[in-house]
Amino acid sequence: MNDRLERLDAYAQIRHLAVRYAAAMAAQDAETLGNLYVDDVRVGGGRTGREALREAYFGDALTRLDLSVLHVGTHVIDLDPERDDRARGSVYTLGEIASGGRPIRQAICYFDRYARRDGKWLFVTRDHQLFYGVDHAERPNALPPANWPASDSGTGTLPYAWPTWPAAC
Repeated sequence: MNDRLERLDAYAQIRHLAVRYAAAMAAQDAETLGNLYVDDVRVGGGRTGREALREAYFGDALTRLDLSVLHVGTHVIDLDPERDDRARGSVYTLGEIASGGRPIRQAICYFDRYARRDGKWLFVTRDHQLFYGVDHAERPNALPPANWPASDSGTGTLPYAWPTWPAAC
């Protein structure tokens, strides 16, 4: 990748990809999550494709989570010097997660491989590695309504107001 503007565009698109992933996880939006990957993503068990990824991974992951708010932090991106359509990266993330009614804080590092297809950067793989996960003392989703700005603490309107959020939660 010789053109400076092309490199800057690659960095911007790849950083945006990680942020969109975090936003889609918070909204429990499996459709968007799947679309962040290459169309022939390998899922495992001989399965490939975005729909297989949504079913095999995101369907299960999202049903286990009561809440997933990911704070994307340091993002290191290494563009492949041999191929202008490939890159690798690591994304340090703090997660505020609730699973089975249990609030958890996680420090995560995603190890990613990216590919550019038709001018758009997408995930090829995303490997979730954990530094730690620790239980919270309070259950954020069990708090009374915050009624912000009258009260700073309590349960807010999100994610329940989003159309992608399951009504049963």
